[in-house]
Amino acid sequence: MGTGEVGEEIGRPVSPPRVEDAKAIVEFAREISGVEGTVLCQCQAGVSRSPAAALICLATWTNEGDEKDCVEQLLRVRPCAAPHRGLVAFADAVLGRRGRLVESVDRIRQGR
Repeated sequence: MGTGEVGEEIGRPVSPPRVEDAKAIVEFAREISGVEGTVLCQCQAGVSRSPAAALICLATWTNEGDEKDCVEQLLRVRPCAAPHRGLVAFADAVLGRRGRLVESVDRIRQGR
């Protein structure tokens, strides 16, 4: 994700995610919504950007108001997940969740 330079020492983009990245994930999730199977989201460490992508997919496939359930489902699969807040915030706006998706992620960080 992102179009920044690749940091040689870490081997991944050093630029932050953009709204276009969130839009692309939402579009992808919508395109595959009727497909049977499993979706694998993977980034460098599997802790921030890929959990954010997985959360965005879950939110795309569920109804408004189910944001907390999406986060709980993500944590059942990946307990150490810390979804990238910026990417989630972009998706929150794209999906029209009025801050509820970001709020659910923030609760993870606060231990609620």
